[in-house]
Amino acid sequence: MSRYPTWEDVKRVQKVTKRREKIKFIRKFKKYFWWAFVPSLTLWGFLQFAFRGFVNNINANYILSSITQGLAALVALLFVIFFFLCQSTGRVSMLSQVLKPDGYFLLSIFMISIMLPLIIIKIGYTIFLVNLSISMCFFCLLSLFPFVIVVNEITKGYGISNAYKGTVL
Repeated sequence: MSRYPTWEDVKRVQKVTKRREKIKFIRKFKKYFWWAFVPSLTLWGFLQFAFRGFVNNINANYILSSITQGLAALVALLFVIFFFLCQSTGRVSMLSQVLKPDGYFLLSIFMISIMLPLIIIKIGYTIFLVNLSISMCFFCLLSLFPFVIVVNEITKGYGISNAYKGTVL
């Protein structure tokens, strides 16, 4: 190898760097796979094959509507609480420290899970789509646990902890 890198060396380093970035990205979201994706996929399979007659013309619109309303209320409440936490302390920026990358991932999943039932209501339901919507709702609910853990770790890193740690209420 010569003293100066060749184009092949630069391309090899770029490939290795891209591969490392992909692995790092996947490792960040591995907790969501085990906490939320596997149980929601299990729920989808259970609904798809065990409860075949669970959804019919009468209850499909109610199920889809309640999923949309519940997830919209939950995401509004959750992000308002985190926004208030960040603004009240003044030490943590919500956009730069708290929402990257877990919050953006969770917010995008919530937006998809809120909009999907509305689209299904508009185009007409099938059992597959309703079960998909139910399992996505379950994924959103279960993915809140690792997200709250991540936010708790981030805020503890900035010196924000439980004010009632040593007191009895």
